[in-house]
Amino acid sequence: FEIILTMEGITPETGNTIQVRTSYLPNEILWGYRFEHSCVSYDKTQAKYAVSITNLNKVIADNTPRCSPKEWADRISKAASNLSVSLKSESSEANEESES
Repeated sequence: FEIILTMEGITPETGNTIQVRTSYLPNEILWGYRFEHSCVSYDKTQAKYAVSITNLNKVIADNTPRCSPKEWADRISKAASNLSVSLKSESSEANEESES
């Protein structure tokens, strides 16, 4: 598969449409990163938006777990079952103490 990104705009001076395209193959998709949304900024002096395609592919690390979604779900499930076992154990110990 391939993800294709198309950005389209209009130059205010001429009214011409411009288009920038890029694509991402599976080996170019980075787990645990996101695009840095810095290619569009507002220029207050000219009262218009400015687009810089130099930052179009810039990524930064985020706090995505460094494992697959399936592994993450398995970890959550295991942690929940361990907590459940721990709580049952503590409950049993408390019952035994109250009976004696």
